[in-house]
Amino acid sequence: LSKRNLYLCKSLYLLYPQILQTLSAQLSWSHFTELIRFEDSLKRDFYAEMCRLERWSVRTLRHKIGHLLYERTAVAKKPD
Repeated sequence: LSKRNLYLCKSLYLLYPQILQTLSAQLSWSHFTELIRFEDSLKRDFYAEMCRLERWSVRTLRHKIGHLLYERTAVAKKPD
């Protein structure tokens, strides 16, 4: 693995220590590399859950992120 991939592996583990095994069966490495860019855990979890439930491809995930799906939902406005 390259230095970059090792860094991404470590970042992924730190963000998802408990659920990584379950989530990794449903999402690809490319999904995770998109998701770990988010500092906001609620936003990251929102997109991860949408990928899992809707079975989004990485292309679809990038499209939804680019069109600010999270920001346009009630979750972003009222996280409680």
